[in-house]
Amino acid sequence: MGLEKIYLFSILCVSVFNASANSDNVNASSMTDLASRTQKILSFLPGSTSKALSVYLDIVNPSEYKNDSDIRQANKGVIGHFGKVFSRESSRGRCLYTKAALLYRYIAKVDEANIRPVNKINKISLDDTTEKTSLDPGWLWNAAMKIAGNNANEAFELLGVCGHDDSGERENAFRYALGILDEDILKKAGIKYIPSNSNSRFYCPDQRSVFFVPGSLGKNVDIPTKLKQKIAKIQAPNLGQEVIPAKYYHVFGGAYMACKLIQAGIGKTDAKDYTSKFVSAYRRARLCTSAGEMKHKFDEVNTNYQKALAKNLSDGKDGITMAEYLSINRLDCYNLSLTSLKSKSEICGGSKNAKEILEKVIDRALAGKVYFEQQNCPTSSAGQFSDGFRVLSSTGKSAFSFNNEFNCINISTSNCAGAKNVLETWNVDFEWTIEQQLAGAKFASEYCKVDEKKQDQDQKCEIPSEFVSLYSDSFNTSRVKTVTGEKLIQSK
Repeated sequence: MGLEKIYLFSILCVSVFNASANSDNVNASSMTDLASRTQKILSFLPGSTSKALSVYLDIVNPSEYKNDSDIRQANKGVIGHFGKVFSRESSRGRCLYTKAALLYRYIAKVDEANIRPVNKINKISLDDTTEKTSLDPGWLWNAAMKIAGNNANEAFELLGVCGHDDSGERENAFRYALGILDEDILKKAGIKYIPSNSNSRFYCPDQRSVFFVPGSLGKNVDIPTKLKQKIAKIQAPNLGQEVIPAKYYHVFGGAYMACKLIQAGIGKTDAKDYTSKFVSAYRRARLCTSAGEMKHKFDEVNTNYQKALAKNLSDGKDGITMAEYLSINRLDCYNLSLTSLKSKSEICGGSKNAKEILEKVIDRALAGKVYFEQQNCPTSSAGQFSDGFRVLSSTGKSAFSFNNEFNCINISTSNCAGAKNVLETWNVDFEWTIEQQLAGAKFASEYCKVDEKKQDQDQKCEIPSEFVSLYSDSFNTSRVKTVTGEKLIQSK
């Protein structure tokens, strides 16, 4: 990607996701203004860059997010995008919905028959692989390709609808689609097993599903072992990879994004590059926004704490730590704790391990302050534009570096050390997410093709016989076959 393209691309991408930082109240009118500014900038971009950003914004669908908490809680924009793709308003949408329903019911049966990985976090971990589940590497991709009739573009749509996130999608995936199964398609395929709720929405796999086990798309469709070891060393030095979530949904997300870019005519190399740049800018924009909030709260609470500390000392009393101050000043404790109201009550109400938790709250808030100040997080549109150039013209491997010797005057040594650990965790999170997205993008580039013609909304829809056999076996036998047929999974 040329330097000019990166610069122009950065102007739009970072401004899109940082726009909320410029407003105290992000509402529908500000999002409308954002959409208007986006369209104006698009018209000045080179053809391929403009096309790539149009595809990206269509998928991310920023108008669905009314505020920052929406982004943290669920991928509403992406859910809305898939709602359009799987809409019952077109025969293609009904076809895709029916195929997706069958695919995910098959996956549910595999989950029931297969022994899921067991660990402390009750979800698929970074340490899990298909080899630990009796499933063949790539079993999921093979199943998706079977039901898609070897149409890779369609297979990625079927996987993307539930694969883009592993939390919040189980209930929400088709809130907007309101799709129904096309019973004519099922009858033609000879599929008789139709659950009683077949005319309502189906459910996406949960966080414990083998759907999210690294390697389900292919043996090498994952991040390198060395990176997994690095993540564990920083985030769980005494517990290892088995207590860290796999977050394989980032691989699905990168694959879907790259595939849609390729379908739109973006070159495969550029599609991979755009995918990594998009996620790098997106992660930075989100962290800058939350770090700004942390900095504001930390500065406010620290001012009050320093006053209380000075008064104690002037009165001849012992000094107190910030954690001790927060334990007796509930309002400031509530203010600094960026958690749910229930969690705030537990943390600030003197629960058994409140002091330990308060120390972590301080560490995180201080880390946010340091990140915001050291990374020159943008606080204006002009800042977003120039900042975007720096971030997006980087290698994309790591979004930031920080100075370990940041100012810790009047802050405890332990909180300083804790803040540095938080910053290291955020840093490796960037690298982790980008590498996962790239792994998915590289995989997609091997299979996806340019759409030669517009999708026929009234195209013939059939369930391939190969998948019918696979699907029927999963319901009608005491054993579920893997896609390759090389192994058998004993039913529970």
